[in-house]
Amino acid sequence: MRNAAPSSAPPSAALPSSALPSSAPSSENRSETTWTTLPSEHTTSSTGQSCPAGWRELHPHLDHYQTVIDSTSCEPSGTTGVWNAASGNSGGWEQWNVDLSLYQTAGQVEVSIGYVSDWSTQGLGVFVDDIEVSTGEGSTSFENDDSNGWEITGPPPGSAPNPNNFIITTAAGFPEAAVVATPHSLLSGFGFEGITDQATRNAWMGRALDHLLD
Repeated sequence: MRNAAPSSAPPSAALPSSALPSSAPSSENRSETTWTTLPSEHTTSSTGQSCPAGWRELHPHLDHYQTVIDSTSCEPSGTTGVWNAASGNSGGWEQWNVDLSLYQTAGQVEVSIGYVSDWSTQGLGVFVDDIEVSTGEGSTSFENDDSNGWEITGPPPGSAPNPNNFIITTAAGFPEAAVVATPHSLLSGFGFEGITDQATRNAWMGRALDHLLD
């Protein structure tokens, strides 16, 4: 998901979300951009295990932020920028603050919110709501499908097409309960061993398998 702002680039933006890197190239022409990722109070520069395992083969755009050293390590910097990201379960909504003041004189600035996964782990993805930008450009709560300039785009050049993407939805479009289902996964808020009644346990497992094997 991305948004572009003119030379009066906002000095700060606040967004609550789960776990995502934010990127800001400093040119209107995407072929001449200087991509980097932006830090917040929830990010680190850890490249994790996916980088040395070779996830740049899936997402070569990551070379802008990461450099593979050997089969066990990566540097959190790349051809044009540095790596800042969050990973794992946030445990609920988080307030993110991202400083854009360095880009006030950069001309056309494009801010992107991205979610990257490797071969084995995708999870439920990232949820974004109530973006506030100090200049007002790009501020939105996404109510009534109002994105205020934010575009849902495909992956960067080099990556395969996304099997799924950001969507604008209400809480009714993604209801929360003791178990949250997606077409290919079930996320339980309790341990299966907590179901002590055998009949209930058998019924729960049967419904889970029906959903996953459908």
